[in-house]
Amino acid sequence: MVMVRLMVVVVEDAEIEVLEDTFKDLAKRSEGNTMDKQTFLRVFDLPGMLGERLFATFDIEKNGVINFAEFVSGLGLFTRGDAEQKIRFIFKMYDLTGDGKVSRTELETMLNSVVFAASVILENAQMPVNTPHARKFTNQRRKEIKDKVSALVKEAFESKNTKISDGKMSLEDFTAWIKRHPEVLEVIDTAFSGEASETTRQ
Repeated sequence: MVMVRLMVVVVEDAEIEVLEDTFKDLAKRSEGNTMDKQTFLRVFDLPGMLGERLFATFDIEKNGVINFAEFVSGLGLFTRGDAEQKIRFIFKMYDLTGDGKVSRTELETMLNSVVFAASVILENAQMPVNTPHARKFTNQRRKEIKDKVSALVKEAFESKNTKISDGKMSLEDFTAWIKRHPEVLEVIDTAFSGEASETTRQ
């Protein structure tokens, strides 16, 4: 049995063959045996900075390209990873400076990006975005998103439930916050899982 294990995500033989074919095709577009950032961002066509952060989190070896094991690990987390694995992965995405913690600014920046991306995905599935009604609805949603994100960030750092002492969230703090707000994980799933599933069909 062939297994690829990275961040405790296991993928077995039947899926490996499909993923190998997919990755080989993507690597050819990158002119090598790995996937470069340009190809990755075309495949994972996410708005704003999300694609960049997703690439940085997939790139475990931090060498500027994605190898096959990293590709399988990243996809596996959003198709079969458990809550703890997803939270750890998301924490790394939100840690923009790479210092092992998430600041208030980082949390607000990434939440706005993720929630807006999920909203766009859902809205586009429901109505043509080039209609006046859709544009009005989108503008309304922008304000709702901003207000919701501000409330979530405030709760994360100012609530009596928080134990943050230095103005930044550790992984433990972040996990506790996500558990208080499981809807955040659901929104992130909406934003990323569709992209991950679509990739294996390209």
